[in-house]
Amino acid sequence: MDLSDPSPMVNGEQMRRFVGRKIRTVLRVVRVDPGVITAQTCDNATVTVRAVARSPWDDSQFVEVIGVPENDTTIREESSTAFGTTSTKETTTSSAPWSMANFTAFFCHHD
Repeated sequence: MDLSDPSPMVNGEQMRRFVGRKIRTVLRVVRVDPGVITAQTCDNATVTVRAVARSPWDDSQFVEVIGVPENDTTIREESSTAFGTTSTKETTTSSAPWSMANFTAFFCHHD
């Protein structure tokens, strides 16, 4: 873990307070288009991510994004980590299933 450049974990409501500053957030992928991803935060906000090349968006339902919010609904991705999906037997049995509904406290930071 790189601690030289920490970034806060935020939800959709908090993102507006971090425009222009690096953040991280966990998203549920809703739609993937070339270079642009529509996703949902743990507090049900819809956000757009301007993705970098070779992002794991096509193969994962849940993704942690590190990036810089351009406004309160758009993130410019710097990097991302795929958490996978629970839609197949292989991923369900080989990794812990992630559920924003069941682990909201883990994904959302409340003020």
